[in-house]
Amino acid sequence: MKLFVVSDTHSYFDEMIKALDEAGFDKENPNHMLIHCGDTVDRGPKPAEMIDYLMELPNKVLVRGNHESLMLDMMQRGSPHLNDFHNGTYQTVLDLAPNTESFRVACSVAYFKMKPMLDIMVDYFETQHYIFTHGYIPFLEDWRNASYAEWEKARWLNGFAESEYYTVGGKQIVVGHWHCSYANHRAYGTPEWGEGANFEPYIDNDIICIDACTAYSKKVNVLVLEDNLI
Repeated sequence: MKLFVVSDTHSYFDEMIKALDEAGFDKENPNHMLIHCGDTVDRGPKPAEMIDYLMELPNKVLVRGNHESLMLDMMQRGSPHLNDFHNGTYQTVLDLAPNTESFRVACSVAYFKMKPMLDIMVDYFETQHYIFTHGYIPFLEDWRNASYAEWEKARWLNGFAESEYYTVGGKQIVVGHWHCSYANHRAYGTPEWGEGANFEPYIDNDIICIDACTAYSKKVNVLVLEDNLI
């Protein structure tokens, strides 16, 4: 199976489609699978288009990110917290539910739009040689059967930093969530931000970081892998 892996696309739909096209992804090819490692929405301008496209794909895996959790929390509350403004969750609800009479009603409309996607999201996806998740895996021996609360914590972890202390033997963990310019900065001394910052995927024997910080870099990384499903 040919795997096309993205993460943290944050409603930057046009940028994602351009990157997938350049990588050769063909949604009609049964041997092509899209794996999205979380944070599908927030911050960018096209959450509805992002959700519609992902839901229409015949061959996909959608991993839940921390922004899906933020959206769910706010939609269920029906009101924003301060962090919902700078994280983009507040604006995403408005984009998904334009011209509604109140923000509480907008949350209900947005929830109806997002729920089918949220219902099929997983905490991780595993193939023969790779584990795909958002932030990192829980620090448990039996991490595959971790609780919802443990996975909620793991969605916020910096995978590159945590991989220095805890790895899964024989498999690379593919993560988003934390801008890969951080990993490249730590590993190679390139700037984390500004001129010379490297937002290309960081790859070593234990971890692959692919979050291009699209809101900043305006690019989406597509990791193309060949592997067997299990």
